[in-house]
Amino acid sequence: MLVLAVIRPAEPYSSRRYHRRSLGSHSFYGSDFYTLLRWTCCIAFAYVAVRSFQMKRVAWTWIFAVLAVLFNPIAPVHLQRATWQVVDAGAIIVTVLAAATFWYGRDKSPSVSGVEGGRGVKLKTSSNNRAE
Repeated sequence: MLVLAVIRPAEPYSSRRYHRRSLGSHSFYGSDFYTLLRWTCCIAFAYVAVRSFQMKRVAWTWIFAVLAVLFNPIAPVHLQRATWQVVDAGAIIVTVLAAATFWYGRDKSPSVSGVEGGRGVKLKTSSNNRAE
C-alpha cells in the first residue's frame, strides 16, 4: 500500500463523475485509503520497533518508532504532498534495508533455546566433552 502511495500519488480529479464519487475528497484514492495506509504502516512500524528493541538493535528501534509516529492515524502529522512522497519513499527504503539486515543477521545470533541460529544444531558445552 505504501508503494501505491509513492507510485500513484494523490491527484485532483479531472472528470466530473469522479468528483461526485469522491464526496469532496480531492485525492485519487480518497481519504479512506490513506487512513487505512496510516493504520497499517503505524501498526507494522510499531511492531518492528518493539521487535528491534527485543533484539537490542537500538538504531532500528528509534528509526521505526519515528516512522510509527509519522504514520500515526490517531494524532496525524499533516505534511505537504511532496513531503509525504519523500517520507513514503524513505520508509520503503528503510523497510527494505531493515528486512535485508534482519534476514541476513538472523543466522549469526544464537537463539534463546540454545540452538545455534535456529537451525537445530546443538551448542557444545563442557559436559558434552568429558571423557567417561
